[in-house]
Amino acid sequence: MIVQAAAVLLWVAASYRMWVTVRSPHALWRISFTVSTVSVAVAMTLQLSRAQLDATMHIPNIAGLLVHLVFAVGLAWVHVYLETLRHEHPDPGRVRRYLVVGAAVAAMMMATWVLSPIHAGEYASLAEAPGHPALVVYHLAFYGYMIISLGDIARFCAREARPHRPAALTRRLSLALIGVACAAAMPVMVLYALSAVLPAATGHSGQVYGRLGDALVPWPLMVLSLGILALWTMPWFVDVASAERRWRTLRPLWAHLVARHPEVHLSLPSPARPLGRQQLRERRVIIEINDALRHETVQARPGSGPNALGAALARQTPGSTQARDVLDSTVDETGALEQLLRLAQAYSAAR
Repeated sequence: MIVQAAAVLLWVAASYRMWVTVRSPHALWRISFTVSTVSVAVAMTLQLSRAQLDATMHIPNIAGLLVHLVFAVGLAWVHVYLETLRHEHPDPGRVRRYLVVGAAVAAMMMATWVLSPIHAGEYASLAEAPGHPALVVYHLAFYGYMIISLGDIARFCAREARPHRPAALTRRLSLALIGVACAAAMPVMVLYALSAVLPAATGHSGQVYGRLGDALVPWPLMVLSLGILALWTMPWFVDVASAERRWRTLRPLWAHLVARHPEVHLSLPSPARPLGRQQLRERRVIIEINDALRHETVQARPGSGPNALGAALARQTPGSTQARDVLDSTVDETGALEQLLRLAQAYSAAR
């Protein structure tokens, strides 16, 4: 069940990446990220249906090879993606080198798979096939490439996800999750490598390592998919949380002013979407506060700022200055919102 859940999450992440790539201008970083994401989802799906695939193609153990080849292709594109993140203008020669290395690993795997004595019968895993030098080379090539690549990705993500790095919270969270997934996957790859190489090297069964790897592998895959999906979902959660925080700040001031000037309040139907409701509410609250401030007079000097106005509104002592004139009228839209938030904080503190 965990494996199936991981596959579903991976396909959700892959579908999101494909949708973004199709709708966005072509860019190497976007294409490489999407190809690598889709590769993991495809490989996971092939892994879950390898028996049916072997039976359909009438080639024993072909699914195991295809799973590893797709992973190798995905890793090559991951290296390209990391290159685009390290450098604004990636070196074409380095990009080609990453792709050539991935292709070389894939070619070595195909050659050694053909030379291995695994074509007479079906094996639940290539690690359970009879020990043979070609099969050992096959596994060393694949798992060695996997471990080195996962280590490179984990190091990059750990460096870029540090709080002091100049990156958005969403990107840092995504990189942190992807880095954790890759770091957690490395010991799993070591277990799989041991299960495949030990029988040929020592004559002892390595199935216990393979079973342990099977039990652990869904978790890094789920964390990986969550890291990719964080780029999609986190901005929404951040927007919702930010809007809710602003509402809690503005609400006491707004309630006070609307109670004193009910004519500025207008009831509107609420959108169905939570973020839409919050955005409409915030726009109405800002408009109603500004309208009420034009009707309110206070004891404060014009231009003395939101702190002075907040204290004056809390005192509720009529004066000769229009409340709106106490604020700075030259600020832009963002500055106006920040000014109202400071006003609301000052009013709450003085009250």
